[in-house]
Amino acid sequence: RTALDAALAAGGHRVITADLTTEDVAETTLRVARVLVSGLIPNAPAAFGYFGCPRFADAALARGWRTRPPSAPGDFTLAPPPHM
Repeated sequence: RTALDAALAAGGHRVITADLTTEDVAETTLRVARVLVSGLIPNAPAAFGYFGCPRFADAALARGWRTRPPSAPGDFTLAPPPHM
C-alpha cells in the first residue's frame, strides 16, 4: 500500500479513503472501504463511460500510444474496453 500511495502521489494524485464498515460487518473479519483517487477514471458501468475525461488523452500521449490527443468518438477503442 505504501508503494502504491507513493506512485500515485508522484503522479500528482491524492488518495482519499473512508471506512464504511457497519457494526454488524465489523463483528466479522470483513471490512468495507471507499477509495477515491483524484485524476483517475471512475469505475463506471459500460453504458456510461467517461470518454470526455481528459485522463484518457493525457495517459495515451504520456505513454507514447498517440502523437495527438483523441478528438472524435472514432479515436477511442470502445469494444473491448481498453482496460480489459
